[in-house]
Amino acid sequence: MNESEALREIRRVARTGLLIFTTHAEFRMEQRRVSMPDVRHALRNAAAVKRSATDQDSDWTTTGPDAGGDKLTLGIILRGGIIVVTVY
Repeated sequence: MNESEALREIRRVARTGLLIFTTHAEFRMEQRRVSMPDVRHALRNAAAVKRSATDQDSDWTTTGPDAGGDKLTLGIILRGGIIVVTVY
């Protein structure tokens, strides 16, 4: 899957609501005061995606606006749904 295909898939899956959060992602969301609606909004409106670095647990790094319009970056895995690995 290339980046443009991944971006389309992220947006599509985010609209279906099939999101899974790792414990690490939930911890980071709490630390950074990021809500589930913020994550959903950022994924549904993702503006960019790239392959994650090989030393990361995620496959893709995507960026989009949270519900308030601020930039939100997520490390994710696409596996039928979206597994949110980290949030920053």
